[in-house]
Amino acid sequence: MPFIVGAEKLVGFFESPGGKDWQGRTLAQIVAKSDGWLERTHNYIQNLFPLPEESSSAQLLFVVDHPAFEAFRSRPELQDRLRLAFVRMLRFYAFEWADFPSRGIVVQRAAHFELIMTRWASKGNHNYLRITRILRSLRVLGLEEDALAFYRALQEVIRMYPSRFTMDTIVYWRRAMTNPLHLAPHVRVTDGVRGIAWLRAFEEAEERKRQEQAAEKSALGEGFVEVDRRETAGAEEWIVEQDRQDTSSVEAFEEVQEEEALDDDELEAVEGV
Repeated sequence: MPFIVGAEKLVGFFESPGGKDWQGRTLAQIVAKSDGWLERTHNYIQNLFPLPEESSSAQLLFVVDHPAFEAFRSRPELQDRLRLAFVRMLRFYAFEWADFPSRGIVVQRAAHFELIMTRWASKGNHNYLRITRILRSLRVLGLEEDALAFYRALQEVIRMYPSRFTMDTIVYWRRAMTNPLHLAPHVRVTDGVRGIAWLRAFEEAEERKRQEQAAEKSALGEGFVEVDRRETAGAEEWIVEQDRQDTSSVEAFEEVQEEEALDDDELEAVEGV
């Protein structure tokens, strides 16, 4: 089992210019590394994008516990440092980050995207797992808008190059974005898994606040205010809506699989996801 570094060490890594990970590297040193280093090195992504789940992929790693979660959610400077890491990985994948006054945060393909994508956009590539981690970490630590912008950009890439993605990848990225925060991407909402207790309690408290606010507005005769469906819809309802939006991606994927004439075993593997 890996040794889990606590909240104090995790927050220190992000808040202090001199904060170091368990390899003695600062955040600034990691994001300054070359694309080649980022590709071939496998023990930094867990520190740049920590999760509330433990992992067996590293001997030492940061794990988001309740104190770390509260620190990131209440301190914009920590989120800014997390975004620094996120923007660096976007450049690695040939995406660009922008924050427009009228549109909010947008992630879009860079001009050289097609030249770079071949190094990471291929079936079975380890970067697909990295991206799942990035999406979930951003959501957990309070950068939901960044995560959604990245997910939308990824959906566009799937529609453009469906043969480069398996159904496993499509499903895991969708769950990383649509599962309740207390459930990891490998868990289906319908599995009945309780998930991480303190995250579940946080989501339940947030839902109670939204209901109270809606009741207050109704009592004042203001009616209900239309807000982001991601914040009000139940988890299952949002997943159904996302599935509907992703229909074109899935259909394109299936068409390519059919054209490539995969054998029966491969087709069963895809359909069984």
